[in-house]
Amino acid sequence: MPGPFFVTAADVITLNQIFVETTGEPFHIRDRGLLESALAVPINCVAYNETTHLDQLALHLALDLRPFSPPF
Repeated sequence: MPGPFFVTAADVITLNQIFVETTGEPFHIRDRGLLESALAVPINCVAYNETTHLDQLALHLALDLRPFSPPF
């Protein structure tokens, strides 16, 4: 069974750009390094045998992407 598929920063930026265009808002990446760091967390979890469960990997990713979310 193949391992999980991980998205790249370029994938996330492209998807975000598409979504933002539909709202008419300006597109801006505040810190690409933070984005790449957050995307690396689930990869490292698999590499160091912490977990391979997709739900846990998604939670790690969501928690690390949280700084990118504007406060509501």
